[in-house]
Amino acid sequence: MKIFNKIIFLLAAVLVLGLSSCEKKTGTGPLITTLGTGAYVTLNKSINTYLNYSDLNNTTVSIEVKEYGNPGEKVITYVSTNGSIDKSTWKPVGEFPLANGVATLVVSAKSIASALGVQPTDLAPGNSYTLFNEVVTKDGRSFSIANTNTDVEGNSNYNMALRWSASVICPFVAADAAGTYKITRDDWDGSVGATVEATATDKTLTLTYAFPAAANPGKAPITITIDQATGAATVAKQVYGSYGTGYENFACQGTGLVFSCAGKVTLRLQHLLGSSDYGTYPLQLQKQ
Repeated sequence: MKIFNKIIFLLAAVLVLGLSSCEKKTGTGPLITTLGTGAYVTLNKSINTYLNYSDLNNTTVSIEVKEYGNPGEKVITYVSTNGSIDKSTWKPVGEFPLANGVATLVVSAKSIASALGVQPTDLAPGNSYTLFNEVVTKDGRSFSIANTNTDVEGNSNYNMALRWSASVICPFVAADAAGTYKITRDDWDGSVGATVEATATDKTLTLTYAFPAAANPGKAPITITIDQATGAATVAKQVYGSYGTGYENFACQGTGLVFSCAGKVTLRLQHLLGSSDYGTYPLQLQKQ
């Protein structure tokens, strides 16, 4: 079934792209032979998709791809200025030869910054950049998401690697994370501008108090658990305070990012009173 689906895809692709003659044929011969085949690359291995903000001069992202369809000569990788599939917004960041149909694509933070016309330090933690792969076949044709049906590209049966991403992260360092933070966004209780003290361990950041407008009973710090390598943050369900009679002991839970290198905390927290869900709101803080 998978092979049949790929044949159907290649047939559909050439019909859309007009890869060769639309000459009318009769009889029972295979139409795909008449029209010719296209090409794309599949994902063999995702090696790394994170750029380390703490080492922007050396950090890279990388994947291994394999050709499918018409024999390929090379893969050209581009970064998009806005994430669009409009090829006019793409800038090249590398060319990689296909050796026995396989290529390892390695893209550096410096090449992304240069293509975008910015300094590497402008690739701030939390930013993500869309990368597009274009296959150049040995007969000189080019195939990318710009001339491939996006519904087909999104079908997991094909395992296409026509686009991927580079996300800027930095390892969590407790000594850099601890200190005083200012709330820069609080859509829950509106405490923008208030300051919050934070303590840290190797894998946690504790905010005292994340919601300054809350009161006793139950007024308590919020502890964030952090993946040291990526800064990915998790807030397990915990009580943080009350908002008057009938609104005692609110709890929150959610996910986000903590970037100690930039002193930035970005969370999305669901607020709960017993079994009642009061909604999910962003909370953002910046170290002072």
